[in-house]
Amino acid sequence: MISVIISTLDSERWLPASLAALIPAAVDGLVREVIIADRGSVDNTLAIADMTGAEIVTAPSSRALGLIAGAAAAKSAWLMFLPAAGVLTSGWEREAAAHMSGAGGGNGTVRTAAVFESALEGGSVSVRLLERADRAAHGALGLKRSGGLLIAREHYAGIGGYRPLAEFEDQDILRRIGRQGLRRMRSKLSIAADLRGKDARRSLGGIGRLALYRIGGMATGGRGSTASVDAAAR
Repeated sequence: MISVIISTLDSERWLPASLAALIPAAVDGLVREVIIADRGSVDNTLAIADMTGAEIVTAPSSRALGLIAGAAAAKSAWLMFLPAAGVLTSGWEREAAAHMSGAGGGNGTVRTAAVFESALEGGSVSVRLLERADRAAHGALGLKRSGGLLIAREHYAGIGGYRPLAEFEDQDILRRIGRQGLRRMRSKLSIAADLRGKDARRSLGGIGRLALYRIGGMATGGRGSTASVDAAAR
């Protein structure tokens, strides 16, 4: 079974759809719990989470620290990390279950994790161009883009979990898992166009920071960057 961890900050516009996509899997018993790691929301995010029966943990302002706190509170053998604005597309449950059943390395050790890539929902031409630039930058730098991560708890612990970075925490953990240890899911995370557009506008400056992160990660053996960034929309 899966514990779903969602880091939130003023996410009332997107959280209902994100949670609704998990209901069939919860009814079938695939999703055991949903943990909302909230970083100080002042809107109705916590009321929505409470109404749906999600567990709420209070997390510091950093998204990475929120994911760390959510993972620490999780009870299941599998962890799934999702953004508040991401909606899993149809069929993700079957694909996730198949991955979980076949992820062992033959000796009981789970060796692979799965990533759900983000897919922009709607949006203007300029937003899509910036989205393509962000995708191209990740590819050119040899980094993976991930909207969501499904990983066994023992595997997560074995690689040290998320680290308390100010940004690029997803790229950091994916690099430590390694290319050979990642499976790309066919199912996607549909990202709200208005939020992704906000992220995309930031990405012009973020692409430069991404390059510095890649250079810094190579120079420090993958320890990654601790540069400051406003992660409120993530």
